Amino acid sequence: MSNFVGAFGDGLYSYLLPHYMSLALGASSSEIGILYTVTALASVITLMIAGIIADRYDRKKIIIAAWLVWLPVPLMFSLAKNWLQMLPGMILYGFWLSGPTGTAYVVTAADKSQLTLTFTILSSSWSLGYIFSPALGGYLAEKYGMHLVFHLAFILYLAALLLLFPIGSQLVEKKR
Repeated sequence: MSNFVGAFGDGLYSYLLPHYMSLALGASSSEIGILYTVTALASVITLMIAGIIADRYDRKKIIIAAWLVWLPVPLMFSLAKNWLQMLPGMILYGFWLSGPTGTAYVVTAADKSQLTLTFTILSSSWSLGYIFSPALGGYLAEKYGMHLVFHLAFILYLAALLLLFPIGSQLVEKKR
């Protein structure tokens, strides 16, 4: 459920972001390219880190920490007055600590006879969150402005984070 709610929040603005950067913040195509390059670089670095720490620490805590990093991103975007001020938010937007950690969590927790179905449901929930949210985000942005869209995304990110608290901790057993 957290995956669906988080994806719905992300889908509200993710496809509108380049348009917003250009029109509202005056970013050129090159500057938008730089922002997305930085996001991708942050993703690569954090994926490597996540792959290491997911095998050493409580995976639930890492997943929650990842959402805590992502939580302020829409608000940071909302506060940006120019493309350079988008940079910190774009770096955090690229943090993807929960990717490998979430995968490891599911592999460990899921019924092994239904592992493929479990991953199908997990992946589908993210995609399902994106079905209506881009259209809704576009409508809301056109009618009320991107700041409302960013604030709604923040609320949905917070809900996604809170939905993770009931899941069990998952400590990795140390090999001897």
